Amino acid sequence: MFVHSDGITPLLTGQPSFRVPAGVTGITPEAEAAESAKLARAAWDAHRALAWRHPSRRLPPPRGARWDGITCTTWREQHPISVGEAWDLADVQEAFDDDVAAVEAFQRVTPRAAAEIADDLDQYLADLRMLRSLAEQFADDRVKAGDAWQDYDVRRRAQ
Repeated sequence: MFVHSDGITPLLTGQPSFRVPAGVTGITPEAEAAESAKLARAAWDAHRALAWRHPSRRLPPPRGARWDGITCTTWREQHPISVGEAWDLADVQEAFDDDVAAVEAFQRVTPRAAAEIADDLDQYLADLRMLRSLAEQFADDRVKAGDAWQDYDVRRRAQ
Protein backbone atom coordinates (compact mmCIF):
# COMPACT_ATOMS: atom_id res chain seq x y z
CA MET A 1 0.00 0.00 0.00
CA PHE A 2 2.70 2.54 0.89
CA VAL A 3 4.27 2.08 -2.53
CA HIS A 4 1.27 3.82 -4.13
CA SER A 5 -0.36 5.67 -1.23
CA ASP A 6 0.66 7.51 1.90
CA GLY A 7 -2.05 5.75 3.94
CA ILE A 8 -4.17 8.89 4.11
CA THR A 9 -4.81 9.66 0.46
CA PRO A 10 -7.61 7.37 -0.76
CA LEU A 11 -6.39 4.54 -2.93
CA LEU A 12 -8.63 2.02 -4.69
CA THR A 13 -11.60 2.15 -2.32
CA GLY A 14 -11.89 5.91 -2.25
CA GLN A 15 -11.36 5.80 1.51
CA PRO A 16 -8.17 6.42 3.46
CA SER A 17 -6.45 3.21 4.48
CA PHE A 18 -5.93 4.35 8.05
CA ARG A 19 -8.75 6.17 9.72
CA VAL A 20 -10.71 6.26 12.90
CA PRO A 21 -13.13 3.30 12.92
CA ALA A 22 -16.71 3.96 11.82
CA GLY A 23 -19.16 4.52 14.62
CA VAL A 24 -16.86 6.56 16.84
CA THR A 25 -18.95 9.51 17.94
CA GLY A 26 -18.05 12.87 19.35
CA ILE A 27 -14.87 13.26 17.32
CA THR A 28 -14.27 16.37 15.25
CA PRO A 29 -13.11 16.07 11.62
CA GLU A 30 -9.80 17.64 12.69
CA ALA A 31 -9.31 15.07 15.45
CA GLU A 32 -10.25 12.27 13.07
CA ALA A 33 -7.70 13.51 10.54
CA ALA A 34 -5.01 13.75 13.23
CA GLU A 35 -5.72 10.24 14.51
CA SER A 36 -5.78 8.85 10.96
CA ALA A 37 -2.40 10.45 10.26
CA LYS A 38 -1.02 9.00 13.49
CA LEU A 39 -2.16 5.51 12.47
CA ALA A 40 -0.75 5.86 8.96
CA ARG A 41 2.58 7.15 10.27
CA ALA A 42 2.92 4.24 12.69
CA ALA A 43 2.17 1.77 9.91
CA TRP A 44 4.72 3.47 7.64
CA ASP A 45 7.40 3.21 10.30
CA ALA A 46 6.76 -0.53 10.49
CA HIS A 47 6.74 -1.05 6.71
CA ARG A 48 9.26 1.49 5.40
CA ALA A 49 11.85 -1.01 4.15
CA LEU A 50 9.24 -3.27 2.56
CA ALA A 51 7.77 -0.34 0.64
CA TRP A 52 11.16 0.85 -0.60
CA ARG A 53 12.01 -2.67 -1.80
CA HIS A 54 8.63 -3.57 -3.27
CA PRO A 55 9.07 -5.01 -6.77
CA SER A 56 6.48 -2.69 -8.34
CA ARG A 57 8.23 0.46 -7.12
CA ARG A 58 10.11 2.25 -9.86
CA LEU A 59 12.33 5.31 -9.43
CA PRO A 60 10.27 7.61 -7.26
CA PRO A 61 10.29 6.88 -3.57
CA PRO A 62 7.25 5.03 -2.30
CA ARG A 63 4.38 7.42 -1.55
CA GLY A 64 4.70 6.69 2.15
CA ALA A 65 8.13 8.32 2.14
CA ARG A 66 6.30 11.63 2.56
CA TRP A 67 6.10 10.69 6.26
CA ASP A 68 9.90 10.93 6.31
CA GLY A 69 9.90 14.24 4.45
CA ILE A 70 11.46 12.67 1.35
CA THR A 71 10.42 14.43 -1.85
CA CYS A 72 10.55 13.50 -5.52
CA THR A 73 10.13 16.79 -7.34
CA THR A 74 12.89 15.96 -9.82
CA TRP A 75 11.00 12.87 -10.93
CA ARG A 76 7.47 14.23 -10.82
CA GLU A 77 8.17 17.63 -12.40
CA GLN A 78 11.48 17.30 -14.26
CA HIS A 79 11.56 13.73 -15.61
CA PRO A 80 12.96 13.60 -19.15
CA ILE A 81 9.96 11.89 -20.68
CA SER A 82 7.32 14.06 -19.08
CA VAL A 83 8.12 17.76 -19.34
CA GLY A 84 7.59 18.77 -22.94
CA GLU A 85 10.29 19.57 -25.44
CA ALA A 86 12.99 20.92 -23.16
CA TRP A 87 13.92 21.66 -19.56
CA ASP A 88 14.74 24.81 -17.77
CA LEU A 89 18.05 23.68 -16.28
CA ALA A 90 17.64 26.04 -13.34
CA ASP A 91 14.33 24.31 -12.48
CA VAL A 92 15.97 20.89 -12.74
CA GLN A 93 18.82 21.97 -10.47
CA GLU A 94 16.40 23.48 -7.94
CA ALA A 95 14.28 20.30 -7.86
CA PHE A 96 17.41 18.16 -7.56
CA ASP A 97 18.79 20.30 -4.71
CA ASP A 98 15.45 20.13 -2.87
CA ASP A 99 15.19 16.35 -3.23
CA VAL A 100 18.77 15.76 -2.10
CA ALA A 101 18.29 18.11 0.86
CA ALA A 102 15.16 16.19 1.88
CA VAL A 103 17.05 12.88 1.88
CA GLU A 104 19.95 14.40 3.83
CA ALA A 105 17.54 15.87 6.39
CA PHE A 106 15.89 12.47 6.84
CA GLN A 107 19.30 10.85 7.31
CA ARG A 108 20.33 13.47 9.84
CA VAL A 109 17.07 13.56 11.84
CA THR A 110 16.32 9.81 11.85
CA PRO A 111 19.63 8.00 11.36
CA ARG A 112 18.34 4.61 12.51
CA ALA A 113 15.43 4.62 10.03
CA ALA A 114 17.73 5.94 7.29
CA ALA A 115 20.26 3.17 7.96
CA GLU A 116 17.48 0.62 7.47
CA ILE A 117 17.05 1.79 3.86
CA ALA A 118 20.57 3.14 3.19
CA ASP A 119 21.06 1.19 -0.05
CA ASP A 120 17.66 2.34 -1.33
CA LEU A 121 18.45 5.97 -0.51
CA ASP A 122 21.83 5.67 -2.24
CA GLN A 123 20.13 4.30 -5.35
CA TYR A 124 17.52 7.05 -5.27
CA LEU A 125 20.25 9.70 -5.07
CA ALA A 126 22.10 8.05 -7.98
CA ASP A 127 18.89 8.11 -10.01
CA LEU A 128 18.39 11.79 -9.23
CA ARG A 129 21.95 12.52 -10.34
CA MET A 130 21.23 10.68 -13.60
CA LEU A 131 18.08 12.72 -14.22
CA ARG A 132 20.03 15.93 -13.66
CA SER A 133 22.79 14.72 -15.97
CA LEU A 134 20.28 13.88 -18.71
CA ALA A 135 18.75 17.32 -18.44
CA GLU A 136 22.20 18.83 -18.86
CA GLN A 137 23.17 16.58 -21.79
CA PHE A 138 19.87 16.64 -23.68
CA ALA A 139 18.31 19.93 -22.62
CA ASP A 140 16.72 20.42 -26.02
CA ASP A 141 15.80 16.83 -26.94
CA ARG A 142 13.47 14.95 -24.63
CA VAL A 143 13.32 11.95 -26.99
CA LYS A 144 17.07 11.35 -26.68
CA ALA A 145 16.84 11.98 -22.94
CA GLY A 146 13.99 9.48 -22.64
CA ASP A 147 15.95 6.87 -24.60
CA ALA A 148 19.01 7.45 -22.43
CA TRP A 149 16.86 7.15 -19.30
CA GLN A 150 15.39 3.84 -20.50
CA ASP A 151 18.88 2.47 -21.20
CA TYR A 152 20.02 3.53 -17.73
CA ASP A 153 16.93 2.07 -16.09
CA VAL A 154 17.37 -1.30 -17.81
CA ARG A 155 21.02 -1.47 -16.68
CA ARG A 156 20.07 -0.40 -13.16
CA ARG A 157 17.40 -3.08 -12.83
CA ALA A 158 19.73 -5.79 -14.18
CA GLN A 159 22.17 -5.26 -11.29
